[in-house]
Amino acid sequence: MDSNKAERFDQIGRELKARDAVLVAHYCVDGDIQDLALQTGGCVADSLEMARFGRSHAARTLVVAGVRFMGETAKILSSTKRVLMPDLAATCSLSAARPTRSRRSATPTPTAPWSSTPTPAPR
Repeated sequence: MDSNKAERFDQIGRELKARDAVLVAHYCVDGDIQDLALQTGGCVADSLEMARFGRSHAARTLVVAGVRFMGETAKILSSTKRVLMPDLAATCSLSAARPTRSRRSATPTPTAPWSSTPTPAPR
């Protein structure tokens, strides 16, 4: 790893720790993001395992590098935690390949004490 990348990873790791956050990354994201997740105490996994990891991790904030439903799954399993997604418009080949007519839009439940919609990461 070049020294600039190592410095950036260290800086991001300090920011995650200062904000009581952990990065969870899906297998489909860029290898550098996966490396960052692993080097900062997060995980690289499939969507369900990412959500389980986030639920059991002590951090109060989960940063989910993946597609929207992965952030929603993390929020469902960790309803009291803040879930951030760097890119709500991110796609993957599996979710993009489904025919549009088979997609169902989730509607918020008015009685739910939390929202399953992840929050975009602050810029």
